[in-house]
This record gives sequence, C-alpha cells and structure tokens, in this order.
Amino acid sequence: MSDTTTEFRIARRGYEPAQVDEHIRELTQAVEVARRQSVELARRVEELESQQGESGESTEPTFADLGARVGQMLTLAQEEAAEIRASGTSDAEQCRKEAEQMAMQVRDEADKYAEEKRFQAEAEHEEVIAAAKQKAAEIREQAKKDAASRRGEAEAIFEKQRAKAAKAAAEFETNLAQRRERAEQALAERTQAAEAHLVSVQERAERTRADAEQIHEEASAKAERLVEDAQRRAREMITEATGRAERLRAESERELAAVAQRRDSINAQLANVRQMLSTLLGGQSSNDLFNELSTDGEDEGAKEQASSSSSSS
Repeated sequence: MSDTTTEFRIARRGYEPAQVDEHIRELTQAVEVARRQSVELARRVEELESQQGESGESTEPTFADLGARVGQMLTLAQEEAAEIRASGTSDAEQCRKEAEQMAMQVRDEADKYAEEKRFQAEAEHEEVIAAAKQKAAEIREQAKKDAASRRGEAEAIFEKQRAKAAKAAAEFETNLAQRRERAEQALAERTQAAEAHLVSVQERAERTRADAEQIHEEASAKAERLVEDAQRRAREMITEATGRAERLRAESERELAAVAQRRDSINAQLANVRQMLSTLLGGQSSNDLFNELSTDGEDEGAKEQASSSSSSS
C-alpha cells in the first residue's frame, strides 16, 4: 500500500468529519478487495499443490536387481523424478506463503492507516468542539461588555441631545429660518451620503457574493480532485494485486508444465528400458520380468523375515 496522504478540507481548525469517514470507507473497501484476492490466490496455490500431489502419488519400484547398468539407470531416473516432485512442492508452498504474506501486509497497512486517520479525526473533532465552546463563551462575555458600554453611551448621547434640544427651543424664534436652511442642507448631504453608502454596500455585497461563488467552485473542484485521487489509488491497488495474482498463476503453470515434461521424459526412458529388456530376454515382456522380480523379492523378503524371527527366538 502506498504511503501517500490525503488532504482533507479544513473546517474550523480541523478536518471535516464526513469527508474523513468517506475516505475511511473507501480504504476499508480497498482492503476488502485485497483480502478477497489473497484468498483467491491461496485457493489457487492449494489447487496447484493438489494437482502436483496427484501427479506424484504413484510409487516407483526399485530396480536394483535388474543388473548394474540398467539398475543404475532406472534408479537415477527414479531419484530425478523424486527431486522434481519435491522441487515442485517446495515452489508451490513458497508461492502460497508469499501470497499470504503480501495479503497480510496490505491488510495490516490499510487497517493501521485507517485507524490513525480515525484517531486523528476524533482528536481534531474534540479540539473543534472545545474551541467552539470557548469562542462562544468569549463572544457572550464580549457581548455583555459591549451592551453595557453602548447603554452608557446611549444615555450620554440622550442627555446631550436633550440639552441641545432645550437650547434650540429657546433660540427657535430667533434663528428659525437659519435652522431650516441648515436642516435642508444637512438633509441633502445625508441623503447623498446615504445613497453613496447604499451603492458602496451593494458593491461590497456583489464582491462578497462573487468571492463566495469562487470559493465554492474552488472547494468543489478540490473535492472532486480528492475523490478522483482516492479512486485512482484504489484502482492502482487493485491492478497491482491482480498483476501479482496473474504472475503467480503463470509461474505455477510453467512449473507444472516443466514437471509434466520431466515425467513424460522419465516415462519415455522407462519404455526404452523395457524395450531393451524385452529384446535381451528374447521376447519375454518387461512387465513379466518386473512381476517375476517383484515375486522373487517378496519371497526373499519373507525368507529373511522368517530367518530373523527364528534367530530372535
């Protein structure tokens, strides 16, 4: 499994939990696929071992009594066949062990990675909650302070305005026309300022909306890239495991073909030896000769066993 890390979207001093959970689910699915492929590889290796065992179940007779040269030839052929069977069994066992080790390594690495990401997400989630609670408490405390401060300011402004109103009422008769003119001018200035402020607010709102849309588009594009990257890594893992399985299968088939070829070669040599024996014995079949030798060997073995028993008694 590759050690590449996945970048998650930041959400208030931490990764977004939903995105972390989704990535963990994808990793779990990839691990399950690798596990199923390892089981299939183990099953295939067992089938190859079984087929190889079936091809080597028949026992080979000893040919030491056929004469020095012929017996040596047949004994060497028998030993070579035994070595071929042992080599095929050892190679198949090695393939099975490597497949199991590879599957176990992939599963352990994926489980470890998923567990680390889960612990990290939980820790960051707790940090976000604690930070949010602390921030909320600070905001409430600041709001209380701001409310008290603004209440005092409002009272001071009210007293000031009331004093001005009293003074203005006293001077109303003398400067009514002047006040009206100033009021009209002030109204015009305030109206103009309000209109300018409204235009500025609208422009800021438009810029804010455009920035929000851009941020949303960038976040969506980044999320799509993250999903595509995770899917690509999952496909790479599946392709790699499939390639290894195909290579193991091809190697096993080549080894079985080599064993079969060696077995056919040995059988051909045995057939030649039987033909030679048949020619040398003047028409007597090699099978009859093998049967006679086997019978003589059994009789001699029985005699030796009886002799051993009598000696022991």
